[in-house]
Amino acid sequence: MDPKVQGILTPFDRLDGFERRIERGPGQRGAGPASAQRQGQEQQREESIQRVGEAVRAARAAKPTAVLMDHSELPRPDRPMR
Repeated sequence: MDPKVQGILTPFDRLDGFERRIERGPGQRGAGPASAQRQGQEQQREESIQRVGEAVRAARAAKPTAVLMDHSELPRPDRPMR
């Protein structure tokens, strides 16, 4: 195989719509306006996740919870009357 050829070869590599291409991973980001736009999108995403997390914490705090008590702290039942 020619070392200059990059990409993944598939049975469809010669059909229209299935051309070979190289997808960049998250560590291979370019600089420029697209990079600044991605940073803005990432910041919006992080803020959105933070808002959702705060909403979940508030809902969890408002939810009634069970309290485990020691048996000595429980109220004593009344004795049965005859």
